[in-house]
Amino acid sequence: MTFSRPGSYVIRAVLAEREKISSAGAGAALLSSLRSLVFGPVTRSDANLGARGANESKPQDQGWAESTAEVFLDAGKEYVKAGKYVMAIEQLREALQSATEQEAPEIRYYLAYASSLNGDAPEAWKQISAIHAGSEPWAGDFILLKAKLLEDSIANEDAVAWLTQDGNDLSRDSDRAPLYYFLLGLGYRGSGDGEKALQALSKVVSISATSDLGKAARELSQQP
Repeated sequence: MTFSRPGSYVIRAVLAEREKISSAGAGAALLSSLRSLVFGPVTRSDANLGARGANESKPQDQGWAESTAEVFLDAGKEYVKAGKYVMAIEQLREALQSATEQEAPEIRYYLAYASSLNGDAPEAWKQISAIHAGSEPWAGDFILLKAKLLEDSIANEDAVAWLTQDGNDLSRDSDRAPLYYFLLGLGYRGSGDGEKALQALSKVVSISATSDLGKAARELSQQP
């Protein structure tokens, strides 16, 4: 476990709560939902995806140009889609070394995403903490990933504050609302606010009852 917030913790209680979340299938459903947002639904060909090497060129379309950082970023994304997180991280670190100030935030986002999936919470948090997203296409996913990392490090109050912060409300985003409410429910649950946790988890069920996320939310809402 990684603790990002100073304080006193009852390890037995933390482990017990983790076990409840795991037994409800919440962890797998959460990661699957986040992956689907970032890369779209899983297809049969995803397992065989390879990455375009840094020296491989695109067809010379009219007006086409791509920086070195973009080439490595594209390769990193392909490796993440294929579940090859170590190789993805290598490509994304190469991208970051040659990135401009404008390119760096997106690269850091995917580096945090890949590091999280690879189980390296400190590296994921290091990269996510250096990002200040605005109106980028991945900004909504950044909000969700940061909330997940906060909850992974037992900073549930911070996760709730982050998700309810002005500009971070994704409840009206049809694609992201189920995962938004799910993370909000986990945050409230970890903070000891059972009533608000139940309200948030019930939203997940009402929006996406038949999904893995909805099933996990229903089971968690029935647990003490």
